Amino acid sequence: MPNSPTTYYDDDELREALGNVNSYRTLHEIYGLFYGCAMSGMHTGPARCLPDVFDAEHSDNVSAEAVEILRNNLMSLWNFVTRWKPAEEPFFFPDQDYPNIAQGLLEHVADDVSLIESFFQGLDPAGKQEKDLSGAVKEALHDLAELKKQLQSYAELYEAVDPEAEVKDPQASRKKLAELEEIIARCITKIAVGLKRPKR
Repeated sequence: MPNSPTTYYDDDELREALGNVNSYRTLHEIYGLFYGCAMSGMHTGPARCLPDVFDAEHSDNVSAEAVEILRNNLMSLWNFVTRWKPAEEPFFFPDQDYPNIAQGLLEHVADDVSLIESFFQGLDPAGKQEKDLSGAVKEALHDLAELKKQLQSYAELYEAVDPEAEVKDPQASRKKLAELEEIIARCITKIAVGLKRPKR
């Protein structure tokens, strides 16, 4: 079922739309950016974030139809994000499969790092003073920054390995990354609850 303004169904559809306009952004970056923008309270829709997703430098031979399809898919995801009830519903990561080789693990780690970085990028325009943040929000922001450093250290290890090398214990590696993603989800949820929902 295609993505619609009222319901977001398919990560692959948005991923394809990004590719069709030669966007340099990954889906993990888009997720992080939109969650951060929504929580900042400074953005009223994905159009404000669009310059960070699509620009003239990357638009060679892009049709108006492709841009419109991207805009519609971004709006679908934006509505999904802004309808999120963090105190009641889980946080979702983009659906993505990775090969069981060193390059696949590196891509997985890089995606998680980019989600965190884009989340901070989207959240930053809020301009909130540290004294105005609750202790729980400050703690979660700090933990998220530390998780980013931990993931980056993993990335450095994988970068030193033959990218085509098979992972000795892929199940254990996936489990470790899943555990870290659970912590990322908890941090972002805690921040969302602490900042309360922005005005739409």
